[in-house]
Amino acid sequence: MPSEVPDNQANEHQSRNFLAAERTELADDRTLLAWYRTTFAAYALAVGLGGIVPVVAKSASSAYRVLGVIFAVLGAIAALVGVWHYLAFRERSQQNRVSVRLIVGIGLITSLLGLVMAIVIALGG
Repeated sequence: MPSEVPDNQANEHQSRNFLAAERTELADDRTLLAWYRTTFAAYALAVGLGGIVPVVAKSASSAYRVLGVIFAVLGAIAALVGVWHYLAFRERSQQNRVSVRLIVGIGLITSLLGLVMAIVIALGG
């Protein structure tokens, strides 16, 4: 007598695997969004330190502009790392809910805007 798994147990096993894959994919989506939150927080610090503080505080040194540039560059890097992480784990995915072009496009645009922000802050604009 071969040891076969009854159909209802096989279906339950497939269902569990499917749900586990779903949870993993949703976690990957949340991780990408967390990287973007980090990016936008760094951009907010860049604008605050590099753009607002030097104007408001008359005695502020140019170090604030340097910090602003650093945070803008870090934000751009965070966006790229988030996209890289998303794509690295997406290869294991069974379903593709979102277009890769969209994810990469948003990541590149966000990073480029951060670098432009760094240049504007560095030039004192």
